[in-house]
Amino acid sequence: MLVQWVAALLAWLLGVAVQLRQPAVGDPRWAVAVPVLCMALAGLCAWRVASCRHGWRGAALLCLCIASLGWGQAQWRAAQRLAQVWPAPWAQRTVVLTGRVDALPQLQAWGQRIEVEVLGVEDAAGHGGSPRQWRAGQPWRLPGLPASAVCPERVSLSWTSSAGRKERSPSDETVQPKLLPGQVWRWTVMLQAPDGVLNPGGFDGERWMFEHGLRAQGRVVTRQVPSPLMVRPATAWSPGLVDRIRLFLRDRIQAHVADGRVAGLIAGLTIGEQSAIGADDWDAMRDTGTAHLAAISRHQKHNFLVF
Repeated sequence: MLVQWVAALLAWLLGVAVQLRQPAVGDPRWAVAVPVLCMALAGLCAWRVASCRHGWRGAALLCLCIASLGWGQAQWRAAQRLAQVWPAPWAQRTVVLTGRVDALPQLQAWGQRIEVEVLGVEDAAGHGGSPRQWRAGQPWRLPGLPASAVCPERVSLSWTSSAGRKERSPSDETVQPKLLPGQVWRWTVMLQAPDGVLNPGGFDGERWMFEHGLRAQGRVVTRQVPSPLMVRPATAWSPGLVDRIRLFLRDRIQAHVADGRVAGLIAGLTIGEQSAIGADDWDAMRDTGTAHLAAISRHQKHNFLVF
């Protein structure tokens, strides 16, 4: 029995690996057509040829079906994620975004960076002067965009504090609120398609955003627009419970450790808050071969916290 499970797992991984090696995703309908064709072919062979119902031939046909399912699942997910795009003409346009804080806010010297689950987008300057609204995953149906283009489900926002701005006015002297995972906010934002640096052998920002489902990035606009409004606070039943626990632990670490550098290392190595680790400490961990301790995904740390 163990051999069969291992073979099925390897077949699934082979199908996923084949899809990941493709230079392009192509038509998402193939994600359904290929597995259906493979299963139909396997069923036909098992029906017409008795030797294909058992033994190594039967196992090979079963692995073929499982590999096609793995390929189809990866193909479908890639196509769905690539369909989430932000309209290029809207790169310098302000829109109203309603979204849920979806991860631990990353504190920076200039403010904080947050990952947001999109609940709705409103374009106040819509066609004919009337506002238009979209939900996450809803087709845009805008000129210049393919019919498959839909509103992104997750975006990355930078919220700059008044102290982080080079040019400030008296109206900017406001205290930035503390964000909790699970809160629902209404911001005026400027978004654009993911854009990041890519150096040979270095960090690929666009790939990282794609892997995390962040299909747009931008900033919160606070000048000459309505102030950000918290629509719904986080409760015990709101999504993001584990991230709220991580936030509580990060605040306790910062409150009890006077040295900010040491506090950042502790937070990074225990709860996965990598933004708290300084550049010098990252270099030291790379030189000593311990960077993998901080590079463990937050999902693995989630499992640890839940346990």
